[in-house]
Amino acid sequence: METMETYIKQLIEDLEAALQTVFHPLIYEDSEDYPKTTFEKLSGIEKFNFPPVEKLSQKQLQDLLKAIITFIESKKYVTNLFDSMPIELQYQLLLDKWTAEIEYVVHGLAGLDYCPEDPADCTIREFCGCCFEGDPADIPVYNGIYDDNGNKIDMLSVPMPDLCLSCESFMDDDWEENILCGLTRADRKEGEEFMCYAWRKRVTKI
Repeated sequence: METMETYIKQLIEDLEAALQTVFHPLIYEDSEDYPKTTFEKLSGIEKFNFPPVEKLSQKQLQDLLKAIITFIESKKYVTNLFDSMPIELQYQLLLDKWTAEIEYVVHGLAGLDYCPEDPADCTIREFCGCCFEGDPADIPVYNGIYDDNGNKIDMLSVPMPDLCLSCESFMDDDWEENILCGLTRADRKEGEEFMCYAWRKRVTKI
């Protein structure tokens, strides 16, 4: 009989194999919009294949969560998880998003949103500021990046180099580090090979 350890190993290998799959989505006729998709369709791995969290050991959960995050980020989606979240909660949040409709990301990045329609139903308010009930002036504001002429740069329109996805500083918790990374990408000239002398090989942390 197949053990859970063997099953998890195979599931992780399937997620790693799915990293190599490249999709070229069609555009709706007479439109610039791409059809919606899901992580389930992009990976070819149906949601029911992921074991319930209570069936997993801590080590199995860590390894599987790392593989899921790596796959999602390879599709240019930021998981928007917090280190302070229990990994059991992180796993369940990502499984809940596995069959949710998402957009194909062609340039830049997109982020996963866990906010319910009714803030009263929020299950992660203690980890994020989305349901913040204090003074709005206390919430940090990100004003964007501007070019030398004072024009605001739409960061979603800036291509995301593969080099960035493998970097230790990719979507770092450090706000200033993210600004520096954004400036480096935005400074790239069209057709020019992307170079970043601050690149460091990334190690995924759980």
